[in-house]
Amino acid sequence: MNQLRVENDLITQGITSWEPKKLLGYIQEKLSVPLNAVDAEKFLEAQIDGSVFLFGAGDRSFFQNASLSFGSSVKLAGLSENIAGRYRNSEQAGLTWPCDHIFKKLQSECEIDTVVRELSSLTSQRRSQIYHECLPLSKEMLSDPAFMTKLPFPFVFNTLPNRFKFESKNNEHNWIYTGREKFAELLDKFQEICKSPHNSGFWLHGTRGYGKSHLLAALVCYLTARGERIVYIPDCHECMKDPVSYIKTAMLFAWADDDDQRESIILLKTMEAIYRYFLRARNTIFVIDQLNALGCMTGDSPEQEEKKGKLETWLLKYRARHKSILSASANFNTYLQTQSTQTSELQLHVYGGLTAKEMNHWWERNSAIILEVNGEVDLGVAVLRKVWKQAESYCEYVNACIRHQATPTSVDPKLIDHRYFYERCPTSATPYEIGAYVCGIARDAVVKQLRKFGENKFADRDFLKSIDEYINNEAVIGFFIEENILSTIALRGLEIGRNISQSMDMQMFQRFPTFSITERPILYCPMQFNFRAIDGIIVRFDLSNGVNGKKGKCFMFPLQITIAKSHADSEYEFFKDWIEWIKDLDHYDLEVVFLWISAKKPWERKVKRYPEYISKNVHISDVNRDTWERYDRALKSKNGRGQTKAMVPQKRGLRKQDMREQEVVKDESEIQRVTKATKRRRTNRAVSKDGVEGSDGVSIWAGRTRSAPSQ
Repeated sequence: MNQLRVENDLITQGITSWEPKKLLGYIQEKLSVPLNAVDAEKFLEAQIDGSVFLFGAGDRSFFQNASLSFGSSVKLAGLSENIAGRYRNSEQAGLTWPCDHIFKKLQSECEIDTVVRELSSLTSQRRSQIYHECLPLSKEMLSDPAFMTKLPFPFVFNTLPNRFKFESKNNEHNWIYTGREKFAELLDKFQEICKSPHNSGFWLHGTRGYGKSHLLAALVCYLTARGERIVYIPDCHECMKDPVSYIKTAMLFAWADDDDQRESIILLKTMEAIYRYFLRARNTIFVIDQLNALGCMTGDSPEQEEKKGKLETWLLKYRARHKSILSASANFNTYLQTQSTQTSELQLHVYGGLTAKEMNHWWERNSAIILEVNGEVDLGVAVLRKVWKQAESYCEYVNACIRHQATPTSVDPKLIDHRYFYERCPTSATPYEIGAYVCGIARDAVVKQLRKFGENKFADRDFLKSIDEYINNEAVIGFFIEENILSTIALRGLEIGRNISQSMDMQMFQRFPTFSITERPILYCPMQFNFRAIDGIIVRFDLSNGVNGKKGKCFMFPLQITIAKSHADSEYEFFKDWIEWIKDLDHYDLEVVFLWISAKKPWERKVKRYPEYISKNVHISDVNRDTWERYDRALKSKNGRGQTKAMVPQKRGLRKQDMREQEVVKDESEIQRVTKATKRRRTNRAVSKDGVEGSDGVSIWAGRTRSAPSQ
C-alpha cells in the first residue's frame, strides 16, 4: 500500500496542472533517451500541457498528429500510458485522483468516438457501394440527357442536404441523377487542373437552380469509384454547426478503404489537428459545395459572422496544398472578389437552365403532369397562380436591383439570373441586402422587358433615390432620368399642345414599329439596346378629316432624352431611315416635332429639309419637376456651390464656317449676305441643301452636324 502511494506521488503533485515547459523537463528526465531538439521544440509548439499529455495515453497517433516523429510518439504514448496506469491501480487500491474530472472527460470523449467509429463503418460501406455501382458509369453516360440512374450519396451524416430527393433504403440514401451535357465539361476541367502545376482548382459558378450540386455529387461518385481521395463537403451551412465532426466525416469517406488512416482521423479533435493532417496528406481533392452559406446575410449576429469567417479561413488553409472544386452561386461576393484579382483558380460557368436536348428529354419524362382538358392544355389554377406570383416577385426583385434598393425576401432565387442581378452584403449603414446589376446592357435589357409587360414602375419618386449616390456616373444618372421621363410621359403625357397631354399606352417595337391607328396617343419605345436614333416616339392620329376621300393626319413626336454634354445627332439618325418610319402612312398628312428633353432652356426651330419638321427642346422640369429638383440638388451637392452647372447637349468639333451658318442672324441685309455665301459654299462642296428657319421666319442654311442642336 505504501509502495503504491509512493508510485502515485507524481499524481498527487498535480501533473495535470503543469505547463508544457515544466512537463517537458520531467519527460526528458524520465526517458532513457530524451527527445531530440527538433521534437522537443515541436512538443512545446503543440502546447502539450499535463492534461493534454494524459489524453494521449497509449496513443502513438495522438502525438504524431502534433508532428512529432514516430519514435518520439511511441515514447510519449508509453510514458503517458504508464502514468494513467498508475491511476487505474490507485482506484483499485481505494485512492483518490485529485483531477478525476480529466478522466470523466476522457470517458465522454470515448463515447463520442464510438459515434464516430459507427460513422466510419458506414462510410466504408458507402464507399464500397459507390465503387461497385458507379465504376461501370462512363463519362458519356453521365453526360447524356437520356440517361437516368440512382446514385448513392457520397456523404454519411445525420443531416443531409435538402436539395436532393433521397430514397432511404438500408441507410443507402440513393438519389436520382439525370444526365447533364455539362458533366463532360466538368470532368474535362477537373482533369485539366490535375495536369497543370499552375492551377490549384476551379470554381463551378452559376445561377441558383441550375443543378450544380447534383453535378458535383455525380462527379464525386465518378471519381471515388476510380480510387480518388475526395473530401466532399456538400453543405457549408451544416458544416458551420459542428465543423470538426462534419469535416472528419468527409475525411472518413475519403480514406474509408485505409484502416490506419481512419484510426488517425477518428482521434482528431480540433480544426488545427485536421489542418496538420492535411499538411501531411497527399493526392487529396476537395469538393466544397454551397460556399454561399459562408457569405454575410441580413440578421447575422457578430458571433455568426465570426463563425463563418473562421470556417472559411480553415477551409482555405486545408485546400492550400491540394486541388479543389468549389461551387458558388453567381452573387457570391467572395467569388466575385477572387475573380477580380489574379488567381490560380479557373472558372466553369453554368448559367441558365436546361439545354434544348435536356429539355426535350425532360418533357418526354414529365409530360404526364400536364392534363388535357377539351383538347387544350390545362396546367391547373393552382399552378397558374404560382407562376403569376413568381412573375410578380421577379419584377419586384429586378426593379429593386435597377433602383439600387432593398430586395424583397419573398423571391425564389431560382428565378434570378445572378450573372447580372445580385445583392450587396449589408453594412452598418444599410443592414439589409441592396440590389445591384453588373452592367448597363443587362439593366437596359430587363427594363425593356419590364416595359413590355407593363411592370415599369419608374415614374415614382422612389426610383430616383439613388441619384445622389451615382451623381458622378453620368451614364447611370442618364439612365435613371431617361426611364423616369419615359414613364412620366406614359403616365400623364406632355404639356406641349397637339393633344398629347394625357396618359398613353407604352408599346415596345423591334427596329421599326407598326403604328396603331387611333386618336389616343401611344408611346412606342425600342427594344434594342442603345438604339441610336431615339429613346421613343409618340404617335397620334387625327381621323376627323379622313372622310370623303380626304386624308387623315398623323402627328409624330420622336423623343431624345439626354443630360450629356454632347450627344450624337439623333435627328440625322432618325430621318436617314425616314422611309422605313412612314412605310404604312401613305394616306396621312404628317406633322413631325422632334423633341429634345434636356437640362437646357426651351427653344423651338423649324427645319426645312425633306421632310420639314419642327425641332423643339423641352426642359426636364417641364416634364417632371420632382425629377429635375432631385437631379439639381445632387448636382449642387457634387459641385459644392449654389449654382448648378447644367449638363446639356452641346455642339462639338464644328468647323468655324458651320458655326457661323447656325447663328440666328437678325439683320436682314446680313441674312441675305450669309444666305448667298452659304449656298455658294455648299454648291462647291456638293453638300445637300438642308435648311433651318430661325425664330424670325428668315431661312438660313445649316450644316449637318453629329451633335445635338444647341441654342
